[in-house]
Amino acid sequence: MFTGPQSRHRRWLVWLTAWLCAALWLPLAVRAQSGSAGSFPQVQAKCVLSFMSFTTWPETTPGDAETPVQRVIGVLGDDFGALALEELVAARPPDALPAIIVRRIRQSDDLVGCDVLVVGDGYDGAKWNASLNLLRDKPVLTIGAGRVFAQRHGLVGLYLADARLRFAVNFKRVEASGLRLSSRLLGLAEIVEE
Repeated sequence: MFTGPQSRHRRWLVWLTAWLCAALWLPLAVRAQSGSAGSFPQVQAKCVLSFMSFTTWPETTPGDAETPVQRVIGVLGDDFGALALEELVAARPPDALPAIIVRRIRQSDDLVGCDVLVVGDGYDGAKWNASLNLLRDKPVLTIGAGRVFAQRHGLVGLYLADARLRFAVNFKRVEASGLRLSSRLLGLAEIVEE
């Protein structure tokens, strides 16, 4: 598919992302076991931005010179996660592309225009499950907690196994959404189905 320096650069980014997520998760797990407040929102925020860099939306193709002007990340049921994402995005260089907007989701109308949706444990399933199901065939990268999230509602579920951050991907749903995830990223994922 890709050859030359671009391929090496992407390979390096995939492995760096996986290593970074795993390296950041281990201290978090130790802190969580000792009862102190962990930094899961910061780890999750970094993973969300990493997943975005390995996702191709339908309006772009790999290798395109044009980068979208902006991407919108919606955060549902996770104010700490929204704050961590806002801080991470604010720390990016001002001219970084795509520009990223973090939007806290309060009602279903707020989902319109989201490229990524991060679903925290604090969301009300009775209220939001119908809206999440409507996103199944839309090009929205939905990320939540646990492999069950990937099986029932979204595309990617983050979970802890053997003191490491892992992620599950519902590949059939990814295909139906029109999104494309890097094959190298998929190679690190647990593939799940409904």
